[in-house]
Amino acid sequence: MRHAFGVRARSTDSRTDALTEAGTDDPSAAGRSGLLPYIPAIDGLRALAVTAVLLYHAQIGLLSGGFIGVDIFFVISGYLITSLLLAERSGGDGRVNLIAFWGRRARRLLPALLALIGGSLLYTVIFLPQEVATLRGDAIASLGYVTNWYLIFEDQSYFEALGRPSLLQHLWSLAVEEQFYVFFPLIFGVVLARLSVRYALALVCAAAIASAALMMLIFEPGVDPSRVYYGTDTRIFVILAGVALAYLWRPGGLPRRAAAFTARTADAWGLAALVGLIAVAFAATDDGAFLYRGGFLAVAVLTSILIAAAVHPRSTLIGGILARRPLVWLGTRSYSVYLWHWPVFMLTRPGVDVAIDGVELLAVRLAVTFALAEASFRLIETPIRTGGLTKLWRAVSRGARASIGFADFRRLGATGAAVGVAVFLAISVLAADPPPLPSYLQAGQVQTISWSRAELPADSTTPVPAPTPAPIALTTSPTPTLAPLPPEPAARTATPAPSESAGPRVFALGDSVMLGAAPSLKDTIANLEVDAAVSRQVSQGIGILQSRADNGLLGDVVVIHLGNNGYFSEGQMEEIMSILSSVDRVVFVTVMVPREWEGPNNGVIQLAAAYPNAVVVDWYAIGVGNPNFFWEDEFHLRSHGADFYAGLLALQTALSE
Repeated sequence: MRHAFGVRARSTDSRTDALTEAGTDDPSAAGRSGLLPYIPAIDGLRALAVTAVLLYHAQIGLLSGGFIGVDIFFVISGYLITSLLLAERSGGDGRVNLIAFWGRRARRLLPALLALIGGSLLYTVIFLPQEVATLRGDAIASLGYVTNWYLIFEDQSYFEALGRPSLLQHLWSLAVEEQFYVFFPLIFGVVLARLSVRYALALVCAAAIASAALMMLIFEPGVDPSRVYYGTDTRIFVILAGVALAYLWRPGGLPRRAAAFTARTADAWGLAALVGLIAVAFAATDDGAFLYRGGFLAVAVLTSILIAAAVHPRSTLIGGILARRPLVWLGTRSYSVYLWHWPVFMLTRPGVDVAIDGVELLAVRLAVTFALAEASFRLIETPIRTGGLTKLWRAVSRGARASIGFADFRRLGATGAAVGVAVFLAISVLAADPPPLPSYLQAGQVQTISWSRAELPADSTTPVPAPTPAPIALTTSPTPTLAPLPPEPAARTATPAPSESAGPRVFALGDSVMLGAAPSLKDTIANLEVDAAVSRQVSQGIGILQSRADNGLLGDVVVIHLGNNGYFSEGQMEEIMSILSSVDRVVFVTVMVPREWEGPNNGVIQLAAAYPNAVVVDWYAIGVGNPNFFWEDEFHLRSHGADFYAGLLALQTALSE
């Protein structure tokens, strides 16, 4: 997640950096600006935030809530940007030079971003050409700083993905911040700057409360929360917490006695806030209702308290801890680290892209990430931020070779090479064809499939799976004992397709797992109708069941395989069985999905065995012993896995005849 790592204050003549920012090697020089002081502790806080994000994305089970690092960055951004605007307005002629402000933001953020996008596209063109067309839209959205809305409108989940997530997906947070950088200074100049501090603060707090309330209103437990997580409208309150803090907390202006007293108080509160944030980082989950119903707001408040302690001029505890040199070093590079870590992690998925895992893989990922980040920081960001492009342009415009030094030629050559690579990438990306669908989502099954067994031609044949080991099917225990299953299905035996009257009417409801197995199901089960869709949640399935029940379309047997994409609650199980109380048989299938809700969901699904008209097929127990059934994502089915899955369900539906 992501950053305030781009906020930097400068004096009105742009001669020196003022506020802490990722990118100055001489922090003491920043304080000479006279506009705002450099505060090393802010860089230390950035370091903690980006570390939390790295550990969360590493998926090593250490920080389940490490994604709150992005919220810390958001609050820092709001605080520093507003502090800068307030300081600039209070000095000189009382005006804020917005053009200069936006120019500094672009000079700080764009070079590294362009390097990331270009590097990702280049790697994809060379090594992953089948993914180029997909990355094209992501790159365009990233350049326009609208990645978060692009992901929302494209229904791309932040928490769930079929295959490799986009190498640019993490830029959603940069988009949220950049939208703030563009619009907030305008609002500040037109509205807030004309109000007293009291009324301006009240307006900011009202907007923050409205945004937090919108998050609580839109969030639906059990449903993928990506819309709420990505949206500027539902996330802006975190940044506004920093804005409010800038209006409230200007410790540099405190009287000396008050400063000495409040330093002790600030350190105490700051320590409590730090402990609270650490607790959330260890305990929170990315889809837990707590965060979306006040938890993110609590994180914003805790971060604001921590910043208030960190920037206090007499803070010795919090300020001293966060100003340690290793933390400051990492904090100054947090923007680069954040940018590069995601594609590195996504190109080194354990068991898919690389053969290593655990601590060994984490060490490799961090080494590559920090190498790329340092190269970006030293060779791209720092030279451009310190006027490297201006110097190069002046050298070239002089026109005399003698007046251009070796360093200028080197920069000119690098620029020419970059332009050439950009042209090559543009041509490759624009000419790329969309990638083929994964083999478990072939043509006609892109989002939803719904068909009837009656649509099959009369001469179609029904494949019969290998004999099923016993015991296998109906389980009332969470951990049934299963005999070993064959690693590959036996050769298919062609048999005449049963007629519509040969068996009960079967309705199967599922998500992308069932969607991938649909052809096998269609060939195996008579009188079958399937409704399966990518990323389907249990709540959506309940709506479908209710609609079919209202229209008398449930049939004799209902097969339900849901819970791969989010939590399945006991209340939802009760609601489903209430709807299906008149159905002869309901077949529930447990989930085999490498996500934190796998165990809880299977526990809920096993509860169905207590209903007289329901049985449970323990697909999890089967899948654990047969990893070759699955694709690299460990839950979508290969063809022989789909055949076995279909044969297993055919046995259970046939039992109701």
